[in-house]
Amino acid sequence: MTPPIRALVARLRAGFPRTSGRPPAFAPGQSVLIVAELRIPQCAKYRVRQKQAYFARLGVPCHVVDWRHTADCLAAAASATQAILYRVPADPPVLALIDTLHARAIPTAWEVDDLVFDEAAIRQNSNLASLDAETQAGALTNARLYRTAMLACGAGIASTPAIGAAMREAGIDQVTVIENALDAETLALAAHFRGQRAARRHPGLVITYGSGSTHDADFAQAAPALLRLLARRPDTRLRIIGDLTLPEGFASFEDRVERLPFASFARYLGQLSESDIALAPLEPGAFNDAKSNIKFIEAACLAIPTICSPRAHFAGIVRQGRNGFLAEGEEAWLSALTTLAGSARLRRRIGKAALRTVLKAYGPDRIAWRQVAPLLRPSVRAPAGNG
Repeated sequence: MTPPIRALVARLRAGFPRTSGRPPAFAPGQSVLIVAELRIPQCAKYRVRQKQAYFARLGVPCHVVDWRHTADCLAAAASATQAILYRVPADPPVLALIDTLHARAIPTAWEVDDLVFDEAAIRQNSNLASLDAETQAGALTNARLYRTAMLACGAGIASTPAIGAAMREAGIDQVTVIENALDAETLALAAHFRGQRAARRHPGLVITYGSGSTHDADFAQAAPALLRLLARRPDTRLRIIGDLTLPEGFASFEDRVERLPFASFARYLGQLSESDIALAPLEPGAFNDAKSNIKFIEAACLAIPTICSPRAHFAGIVRQGRNGFLAEGEEAWLSALTTLAGSARLRRRIGKAALRTVLKAYGPDRIAWRQVAPLLRPSVRAPAGNG
């Protein structure tokens, strides 16, 4: 994050309260330890720092430690009353930490936001084929290590109901679902970029897809329809943020395809805010049915309409033609793209509806009290109306 962006984020966040202003609801003396994989920026934001902020809203201290720092993990465990291990494999030091936590009777949950512990689901995901043989083998080996760590913890935290169901199927009886959602940083940045967007107009139509490192098979769900739209509408541009191998047909439109590297979250949200339509394609399968609807949330908080594949978590929040579109198959994708491309007024209406949806469903107070608070020990008399 560059100094100007960092200063902007700090200034915007200052305007958003970090606590809910509610009276104390939890037994005193509680302290949460999160031992986490922190090298993946998006995961660290949504699964670690966001949760740390939720605990702060609830008035409970939360300490985060990189799982590779074994001595720091053990030291932090001494003062914890509860522990969460996010995306941590069953390396010997990790298993020793879990044993220590259990010996001290500290409730311990293993957390994840993908089916990385489910070897069968990973094998069915076509994106695996785009990786080299060594990386493929590593993903399958890691699945066994993740599963072992999860079972050793004995409880689970999942980002979607589908992941929670897979945890239960693997043998975890106690599972809590805490969704990827909104936080003070996202809300502040989104409000800022919505203001900029309202004051700025660009010619033509910009369609944006934000990619990770292994999403070629997912993008292929929308690619044929996108090619047909690009051929029909010379005013349309495609913006790709992140790593993606485009199918050959896009070479014909290289002057209208913009490639941007993924940088900081703030820069990504700013780039996304310059779009007219956002895309969230995912191929069918168990692995993607467990994915969160974060691409919808990120576009919606900018009041940008999204076309999504009807995977479970997207289908649970998108209302067809009202706050977004669900599309499966080339003709459905083309229909949704054509409909949105043809009407700026419709794009604005659906974008505003999507914004209202995510502010209501994924606001920090709602997630903190409804999904995170149940992890904590309540006081003898908790305040009413925490919804």
